Amino acid sequence: MKSTQGAQMLKVIEQRDQLQKQVEALRLKIEGLNIAIEVLNDTAPDESEQRARQEHVTDTLIELLREVGTKGLNARTVADIATDRGLALKRQSVSSLLSRLKKDGAVVYENGRYKLPKFSGNNISVVTAGDSVRAA
Repeated sequence: MKSTQGAQMLKVIEQRDQLQKQVEALRLKIEGLNIAIEVLNDTAPDESEQRARQEHVTDTLIELLREVGTKGLNARTVADIATDRGLALKRQSVSSLLSRLKKDGAVVYENGRYKLPKFSGNNISVVTAGDSVRAA
């Protein structure tokens, strides 16, 4: 009975996680449409809007790095994923932001890709067949 509940729980969690990804994708598409509307209206956002947009891009970038985990991302891949999700990010802007985040210690650069520190090779434990594992 408990294994059935466990399987059901995993299924529900997977469904929730998928919906969260869909919500994020829709949010990014809306942001992309808002940018397009600004361009079409030929209006320049004020300084506070620009700051909010930069913070949004940073949050989006961190979320993408969280999604890919140990694989990491480079600037081109981030820009491509953002485009697929309806958000226009320039590769050079993403590259600059990644460099700043690396300098600030928020990300690490490893094997040609940026990763969150918790996903870097220095923080990943590997258990081999001969290792004993104890429950905490």
